[in-house]
Amino acid sequence: MEPPVFSFRQRDALRLDLADRRDEALQTLARSLSQAVREGNTRPAEGALATVATLRQLHQALDRLAMKDYGTCQRCHGPLAFHQLTADPLATQCVACQQASSS
Repeated sequence: MEPPVFSFRQRDALRLDLADRRDEALQTLARSLSQAVREGNTRPAEGALATVATLRQLHQALDRLAMKDYGTCQRCHGPLAFHQLTADPLATQCVACQQASSS
């Protein structure tokens, strides 16, 4: 199937949202690690590990956006709706496939 076609404005809005979320996650990670160092904690905090996982997803989404694969369902290869991506920019499945996998 053809990848979804977003307008320049839509692609830019999605890219900015992903970049903002990435920057917030990086700041959260830096605060978490600074706190762990101050407290002398040598094990990574659970929250830091979750933030690293989120950062990985954000970078993958930014890569898909750059490669024009962003917005394509990884299960059925159909297009994801723009409103679905604005609600969850890390979405990788269309609503129908999400519902099918949760059933």
